[in-house]
Amino acid sequence: MLTDSFLDFISKEKLFSKQSKLLLAISGGVDSVVLAHLLFKTGYSFALAHMNFQLRGEDSEKDQAFVEKLAEKYSVDCHIRKVEILKDETKGGESTQMQARSLRYQWFEEIMDEKGYDFLLTAHHAEDSFETVLLNLSRGTGIKGVRGILPMHAKIARPLLFADKVSIKKFAEVENLTWREDVSNQSDNYRRNEIRHHVVPRLLDQNPNLFSVFGDTSLKLRAAEDAFEDKVNHLKSQYVQVQNEQVFIEKRLLELKFGRVYLAEILKPFGFSLQHLQAFSFNNSGARLQNDSYCLVADRDKLIVFTQSPDESIGKTYEIKDNEGKLSGKIGGNEFSLGWRLCYREEVDFSQEPNIAFLDAKVLEKPVFIRKWAEGDKFQPLGMKGKKKVSDFLIDEKISLPDKEKQIVLLSGDEIAWLVNHRISDKFKISPKGGEVLKVEYKEID
Repeated sequence: MLTDSFLDFISKEKLFSKQSKLLLAISGGVDSVVLAHLLFKTGYSFALAHMNFQLRGEDSEKDQAFVEKLAEKYSVDCHIRKVEILKDETKGGESTQMQARSLRYQWFEEIMDEKGYDFLLTAHHAEDSFETVLLNLSRGTGIKGVRGILPMHAKIARPLLFADKVSIKKFAEVENLTWREDVSNQSDNYRRNEIRHHVVPRLLDQNPNLFSVFGDTSLKLRAAEDAFEDKVNHLKSQYVQVQNEQVFIEKRLLELKFGRVYLAEILKPFGFSLQHLQAFSFNNSGARLQNDSYCLVADRDKLIVFTQSPDESIGKTYEIKDNEGKLSGKIGGNEFSLGWRLCYREEVDFSQEPNIAFLDAKVLEKPVFIRKWAEGDKFQPLGMKGKKKVSDFLIDEKISLPDKEKQIVLLSGDEIAWLVNHRISDKFKISPKGGEVLKVEYKEID
């Protein structure tokens, strides 16, 4: 009997209790009507929520009226909202579907917050979960995509996942329930319907117990998902470090069996997939993989992930005209402040931090500029006779690629006077004879 299985599933999955305040998302279709009836029959406290998208003319209005009468029948609260949604004629209508889904769940969340409901219930059943898996497989997926819909996720409970459509309809008929039919469910315009009407029946011919078998498989895959997540979290603790909003991943991770699979899971929050990583040149130092928000770079023995900074400040230049002052700005996505003043040789303290430079004021040409370093830049590092490329200097100093990305220079005329935070130019070192010195202090703003 469906009622007994319903209660058993709720108990086994620990979904909610008789004390829980439940909000049921209801369309008026047989699945959500059966779920409402089961909740009423088994004594749970619930309310109905129905969003009318007005996409099907008079039928949409009849759906709303049906839900309102159902609420009266069960003597429960009924939340209704009418919205207008833009129709999209693209293949499969996915855009319209996604827009509708987003509006519904945003509204459900508002009701839950306002009225204090503990859980949102949806009427997804075993066939919905199986169809989702087939859709995910056709697009490419991981364990999450093949284990099916979860019975509980983020306070959304799905207490009908144990039941197939045949069982749900049979229960509705035995209980003399009425429901609304959505004619769009018969159309093959949606990819899910194509699978429902043409793929699933063929599989049922092969195995009439398909959904029962899938339920067992889904449970095993949920256990595998837990084990996989534990493994990935363990590997993160061994191979991943986060410093200054940059993620450093030791390349040794790739030596493990399935190393790229684990790496793909670690990099998923940054928008990089296993497909991206399969074609990536990990051994090529300097190789990079970019998307709109993040950059993945292969360094010597590490992979580095950092935020992209595609803004106009990358090529910006600031100038220093006076003998004393302070400015703040943004270069290469980095906010900074720069302070400077004239001082005498006796005030110089070379033990200070590398973000402070002392330069011979009489050699400096005004105005002095600050900008991001560029390919081809050269300077004469303190203590050297000839010039050296900035890029080569940074490599020799083992500066990480993300830090290279935001490296800035202080210029006097066409000459680099200071590779900020690293080395001044020998040309601008303080004269032993004394004289005025320009003290410059650079600070990054968090």
